[in-house]
Amino acid sequence: MPPLKNFLAVSFLLVGALAVPNVTTELAPGGCSAYPVYDASIGIAGPWILQLSDSDNSAIDGYGDDSQVIRQAGSTGITQGRISIVNNNQLAKNAIRCNDATGLEGYVATGVSGYTWQQLNITEYPYDAELMYGLGQYSTPVEAYYHYIDGVQQPGLYLGQDGYTTWGVKLYPADSGSLDGNPYWQLRLLGPDSGLPWLNNTALYPDEYETFLTVEGS
Repeated sequence: MPPLKNFLAVSFLLVGALAVPNVTTELAPGGCSAYPVYDASIGIAGPWILQLSDSDNSAIDGYGDDSQVIRQAGSTGITQGRISIVNNNQLAKNAIRCNDATGLEGYVATGVSGYTWQQLNITEYPYDAELMYGLGQYSTPVEAYYHYIDGVQQPGLYLGQDGYTTWGVKLYPADSGSLDGNPYWQLRLLGPDSGLPWLNNTALYPDEYETFLTVEGS
């Protein structure tokens, strides 16, 4: 019989296996004004957090965002990182906002020991389309969408790009990018060319789940 802790871990991953709903997407008009808590006087909406929604692993529905940093060899400070999802929803989250001037931003680790607002974009690689900061020209803007099922608008505002709003989410152990020392759920947008080339264009990694990524309070 496997150790109890292994049994519990497997059970956590398998509880409530469902399917991500089949939705029609509509680009939300109005830029940042479509997001919650928009202040027209400063052109900023938020802050709030991002949350998993309608995941085919219902055990992690509602889990919020954090971030993992990318450490560059020889660098004296942090310039890049990725938005991820906490493995325990009691942990601290990263604040997110929308800025009319720059788009989606995260309050993330930068420099030697500080936190600043950084633009969040989606990486240019379709099979590894993560929500990241610090990539500049090697990334493209994230967009906000409404969801419809059978012509009926669903509650919430969902992040995606080019009409695609389904994300893959996979649990990884803590690594050098984990500032809090905890495991994390890594995100990647699932678009038309998101199959994994080294796995015969398989749609998902083993133990990767499909989910939507929604804005808290939308």
